[in-house]
Amino acid sequence: MKAALRDLVTGEEGHFAAHDTYTTDVKVLEIFFTKHGQAQSQVTFASRSVWSGLVTEPSLKGKSCVIYVGPVSALPNGAPKTIGAGIVAKGAGVPACDES
Repeated sequence: MKAALRDLVTGEEGHFAAHDTYTTDVKVLEIFFTKHGQAQSQVTFASRSVWSGLVTEPSLKGKSCVIYVGPVSALPNGAPKTIGAGIVAKGAGVPACDES
């Protein structure tokens, strides 16, 4: 899941460089998520200054990794939390993952 999360970060940074904003549409990020097994990536919030994302793996029921980039104060629900244990992302660009 962490590899898919890194790809999500790379995709968002590329999108920001080209459009001066982040996006919730992972289809436009031009990343090939399938190389990481069945990991499913989504951007849960995006604006011009911040975004947050979540990656899940169907074979790891109830587990996830989360990340955000930008000022946490700009996220409507604060720093993202993992699905399983509710682990909070500790800082911008720092992933948080449930134990697998």
